[in-house]
Amino acid sequence: MRRNYGSEQAALGVRIDELHNLSSHAPFVPGAVAMTLQRAWDSGNRLVSLLDEGSWKALTEMESQHGQQVVNEVVEAMNNQQIRNCNAFLISVAKKFLTGSASTPAAGSYGGSSGAGGNYGGGSSGGSYGSASYASGGAGGQKGVPALNRLHGVLGQRAQDLLVQHSHVLRDSHFDEVVVSQLQKLPEHEALEVLAEVGRHELVGVKNIPAYIMGIINRYKRGVSRPSY
Repeated sequence: MRRNYGSEQAALGVRIDELHNLSSHAPFVPGAVAMTLQRAWDSGNRLVSLLDEGSWKALTEMESQHGQQVVNEVVEAMNNQQIRNCNAFLISVAKKFLTGSASTPAAGSYGGSSGAGGNYGGGSSGGSYGSASYASGGAGGQKGVPALNRLHGVLGQRAQDLLVQHSHVLRDSHFDEVVVSQLQKLPEHEALEVLAEVGRHELVGVKNIPAYIMGIINRYKRGVSRPSY
């Protein structure tokens, strides 16, 4: 049975309200590994928001020091722009700890897109985890043109209604390129449910709204329409 590290993560200063919304596996990641992911985000690396379920699961199955080593290796490769698929690379690095293998393929051998499989993000850098710099801009898309403009019909109208409803905290920039593209991949009724859930919550205490919205989207993609925590 897996150990829940939620209290350990919180004691170390991990923002568990945001982290646990990203994956059902997140509470089972050792505290020091979760903090390593958060520090990477705070320094401008988006790995924590790009992880797919396989990567999250791998991080729960390693000892803390090995998990930290894996995260640091992936972050370094991303920062040096050596990889395009952070999840494939993470699994390859993790295997040497999960299976005892001593070899790791070269970073440059991984192709594809880091956003494949519905991961949050399409680049290795972004604003800080919960900071105004990310909340006010984010990455991707044509500069000065909100990605939100790509939502049409009922979905686009509902998104605009949310901006009015939460005008004190919600901005069109919170619907960045990745959030919008993932909303568009959901069936319309599920995308509307995502927006309805955003509307039902008080967002003042949410430090990273794009990550929060993506956490809801990812639940629907996993077939879980309501939080399990």
